[in-house]
Amino acid sequence: MDSIIKDKNALNILLGTLEKLDDEIESAIDTLEIMNDPETLNNIEEGLRDIKEGRFITFEDFLSKHGC
Repeated sequence: MDSIIKDKNALNILLGTLEKLDDEIESAIDTLEIMNDPETLNNIEEGLRDIKEGRFITFEDFLSKHGC
């Protein structure tokens, strides 16, 4: 009985590790897709410039403006 419990625990640990690894691989693929899309990179850079130069509204202001 103890060996069955240990095997189930080991299997659960392995499955958890594989799920985390799958998430990391998916995240890496998403990052690579973004890094290989010049238009997306330009949009990110433009957004960062907007933030740096103060061209944005707060979330609270957005909600107020749209009656939320």
